[in-house]
Amino acid sequence: MPPLAGRVYVALAVVNASHFPFGPFPLRHRNGNQFREAYGVNWLIMIILDFLWALLAFGLPVGITSWALLHRLYRSGALDRDSNRGAMKIELKKLKQNWRDDKQVARGFFENKWMRFGGGFYGIAALTTFIMIELGGAVSFVFDFPGFTELLKDGLISFVINVLINQFGNFISALFWFAYWADGGASIFIWIIASYLGFLAGNQLARYPPGNLFARIAANRKD
Repeated sequence: MPPLAGRVYVALAVVNASHFPFGPFPLRHRNGNQFREAYGVNWLIMIILDFLWALLAFGLPVGITSWALLHRLYRSGALDRDSNRGAMKIELKKLKQNWRDDKQVARGFFENKWMRFGGGFYGIAALTTFIMIELGGAVSFVFDFPGFTELLKDGLISFVINVLINQFGNFISALFWFAYWADGGASIFIWIIASYLGFLAGNQLARYPPGNLFARIAANRKD
């Protein structure tokens, strides 16, 4: 994962573990519900605010994950930069099938996680959720460290089992990422649309570096 992506994830994890004036809500809970109840804001304005927050809290990280994963695939030639959306879906399905058929091929940690979550847009959204849950948990653990005595009060084996159970729970939450994010109260469709827009933006930036992308847009306008 590129350093920039790691910095953004860590920053969001810190926000996720922080305490805002209206309480210690995780990112997915920081939607318009608290403001709506406190200030009686118009519902249409709250939908817009919910959507903007979903773009920032989830769409942006999904875009970063998309760029980080797809940029390497475009650069290696595993994906064709000039393929349309339909052709890209076929290429991603082939990548997933190749991953299933030959797991001995050396791949990155995040790429393997992506494939385990299903690949494609869905897998990227799930992987992003998993990373944010893990980072948020790590930040919370550091800030609220209970001490080794408390951690091991039931024994080392119990501690390891609890860690494994927590990991499995995080995996399931990430697998059903749409329900995880919508748990805060905003519509599930807001989170899906925001994450898909992030995926599309990350894909475009991965397909073409910014300079080439702007030149391509200008050329298309001339045509």
